[in-house]
Amino acid sequence: MPLNVFDQFRQTTSRDGAGYQRVVRRGTVSGPDATAYFESRTTEEFQAQYPSPDFTVQRSVTVSNDLAAVEYELSAEGQNAATIPGVEGSVLGRSLTSVRRGAGLRKIRTVRREAVTSGDPWALADALRQSENTPYEERVFVTVAPRGGARVIQTFVESADGSDLLEWRQYLEDRKGAARTLAHSYPGAEPVYVEGPLEGGVRVQRGYAIGLRRFPREPEPISAEFAALPVIRFEVLNDWEWKTSWKYVLSARSAELPAGALSGLGRPGAPQFYGTAAL
Repeated sequence: MPLNVFDQFRQTTSRDGAGYQRVVRRGTVSGPDATAYFESRTTEEFQAQYPSPDFTVQRSVTVSNDLAAVEYELSAEGQNAATIPGVEGSVLGRSLTSVRRGAGLRKIRTVRREAVTSGDPWALADALRQSENTPYEERVFVTVAPRGGARVIQTFVESADGSDLLEWRQYLEDRKGAARTLAHSYPGAEPVYVEGPLEGGVRVQRGYAIGLRRFPREPEPISAEFAALPVIRFEVLNDWEWKTSWKYVLSARSAELPAGALSGLGRPGAPQFYGTAAL
C-alpha cells in the first residue's frame, strides 16, 4: 500500500446452512491518489476474491469533492459451501476482517473466523488459525457440545506501506554557548575569566526507527566531523517491534547547516534493514 494512501475497512462474511454466502466490505480510502487506488486495487482485489459467475458483486461509492477520499461498500453474494481442509464434517461460518491505521506507520489487521464440525473441535481451532505471520494477539474459543465449534480472533501488526518500517523519528539540535577564557591570574587571588562566543559549537543528530521483526539501519550523519563517538543502540521491544536508535555529536564550525541536512531528517524512501527478518 502506498504511504500516501490508506484503505481502512471492515469486511464481514455470513453463510447459511446451505452454503449461501454473503460478503460485505465497508471502508474508506484516503489520500491524494484515493480514487485511482480504489479502482485499481480495492475493487480488483475484491472481484478477484469473489469471481463471476460464482458470485454477484455490487458496489456503492461516494467520492469527496477534492477526490482525496472514497467511501465505499462492496458486496458479493453466491453459493459456496466452504469447508475446512483436513477437518471432518466442518462448515465455515461467519468471518470478519478489519483494517485500521495504528500509531506511526503501523497497520492493524484483525481477523475473526468461526466454524462448526462433527469432528475434533480442537483440530478445527488449529485449522482456523492464519499462519502467514506471527499474530500480535490471538484468542481461541472452543465449544464441545452440543456440536463442536471454534472461534479464532487474531490481530496482526503490519507496516502501512509494506516496507516493514513501523516508525521513524529523527531530530537535529544546534548547541551554541560561550567560552570562558582565563584573563589574569595572581598569587593568592581568584583567577579572572572573560567570556566570549564559542568558536563553532556542536550539533546533535539523534533519532530512532522501529521495524517489523527487523532492525532498521540508522541514517548517515549530516557531516563527518564527530565531536564524540557515535552511539547506535538496538532494542527488541517485543516479538514484533525491533528498535534502532542513534546519536551523533558533530562539530559545528559554521553557523550554516550542511546542504540537505533538514530534508534528510524525514523517513527514507527506501528503508534499509540489518540482516534477516528474524534473530
